[in-house]
Amino acid sequence: MFPAIRDAMLNDFECLHDGLQALELSVVELELTQDFEVRGLDLPGWISLHSDAAINNYKVQLETLGVKPCALLTACDLSENEPEAAGAWLVRAMAIAEALGAGVIRVDPVMKAEGTLLFEERVERVVKALSIALEASPDSTVKMGLENHGFYCNSPVFLGAVLDRFPPERVGLTLDTGNFYWWGFPRSEVYALIEQLAPRVVYTHVKNIAYPEDKCEEFRERGWEYGKYWCALHEGSLDMQRIIGILAKAGYDGALCIENEAIGTVGNLRAQTQVLQAELAHLRGCMEK
Repeated sequence: MFPAIRDAMLNDFECLHDGLQALELSVVELELTQDFEVRGLDLPGWISLHSDAAINNYKVQLETLGVKPCALLTACDLSENEPEAAGAWLVRAMAIAEALGAGVIRVDPVMKAEGTLLFEERVERVVKALSIALEASPDSTVKMGLENHGFYCNSPVFLGAVLDRFPPERVGLTLDTGNFYWWGFPRSEVYALIEQLAPRVVYTHVKNIAYPEDKCEEFRERGWEYGKYWCALHEGSLDMQRIIGILAKAGYDGALCIENEAIGTVGNLRAQTQVLQAELAHLRGCMEK
């Protein structure tokens, strides 16, 4: 396993490469927009990857700057588009990931319409879109990692119903370590869920929440007080060393990508940098033990 960071955590830096240099880190998760754009590396703004030439130019720039993309974060809402369109979009996203050397794309589940669809409809919509993408890219080496994300898609029943339909070498889980906790599961159940799903994990977002000790083992309302208790990895009540140990035991050896959604509330750039540096130090310490 190795540390990485989401590009969005570095938004307040002049450019993405400046943030990575400040953290002495080379591995990053890149967001891929619906229009196939990614963040510029040494200049602010976004870069279009619509053409093969543009993709190759971006790849050369990554190599020149010593930046390694561990994954592409995609947000293709599988309820907003018909499965055929979503599947075609995912095929293109996998092709871009493979060209840039990223082995995983993080896949968003059904989101905007998740509360209006029956369970079976949510499952079948996701399965159909992913199936179309797999059939159209039989030789791709890129894995799709469906994230436990949102109000309904943190359900282990939902995740199992989808993942059981696919070979693990092509489709797995993007595990967000904080999302089950955010969803309301007691802390001990979060560990149990991660252990249950660990064999299907292909990518990981590491996130923590500082719920008070007297609330950690309660089943809380979904999203309860998240804006109050979101925090850095080393400040939360989830034991990251324990979680990393569970993943290691299951054979996971991929990225541990920092996703601190509270970073924009920390203060100025210096304060944010210090928090991110502390998170990386904590993460590395957990990995070494």
